[in-house]
Amino acid sequence: MNMNALVWKRPVSLPPITQHEVHIWRVHLPLVPARYADLWQVLNEEERERARRFHFEHDRQCSVTSRGILRLLLAWYAAGEDGAELKPVSLNFRYNAYGKPELPGMRLAFNVTHSGAMILLAFSSLQPLGVDVEHMRAQSDLESLARHFFAPEECAALLALPAEQRVQAFYNCWTRKEAYIKARGLGLSLPLDSFTVSLKPGEPAALLACTDDKRTPADWSLFALDPGQEYAGALAVCPGPSPCVVRCWDWHDALF
Repeated sequence: MNMNALVWKRPVSLPPITQHEVHIWRVHLPLVPARYADLWQVLNEEERERARRFHFEHDRQCSVTSRGILRLLLAWYAAGEDGAELKPVSLNFRYNAYGKPELPGMRLAFNVTHSGAMILLAFSSLQPLGVDVEHMRAQSDLESLARHFFAPEECAALLALPAEQRVQAFYNCWTRKEAYIKARGLGLSLPLDSFTVSLKPGEPAALLACTDDKRTPADWSLFALDPGQEYAGALAVCPGPSPCVVRCWDWHDALF
């Protein structure tokens, strides 16, 4: 893995994606007000109605932004995939039994996550693919949360760390587990304690053990993402026989 790929870069124009790449886009909220109106125009009516149901303005803006930018980027990548020019608003998603969306007929996998003022969007022809971001908050009940959700080996590793490292380690574990679950596309039907991941700060992200998976831990690649101060992130992907390259991009208004 080329560590330079994990540096967030601000592209001058939309970059093409190659067969062995994963592109991660980082979006900071809030956007300038005019951009919400632009993104609203590429949503379908179901997505607009979903946004209207949110009580808080931040949640509405997050919904419009994440879905609107997802549509813009999918249309761009689709054009590079087969040369077809698609309108973002014309994309029709299909959902599996656990609610994970896909685009029929498109080889590109995608995944979206948000927390606090941060949205991450992941795209790749490598499948399956999952991404997660969490706003890190110091909590007095980290130990009880870990005992409830994590595997015993992960709890032991967490509690063996100095107190000052435990918040980072907890969110390392949480985001890596969420990214893996999202990649599997099984939602909450896959228990968080049915597999284990690395969590110690400074050590590489890795899937250490898994059950109920036709793939082995060696088939998976986990990457720690650094979305910004007070945030933790992770990517899970099955790259196949060739190594993948992760490229991290910062979204900005000049791209569209």
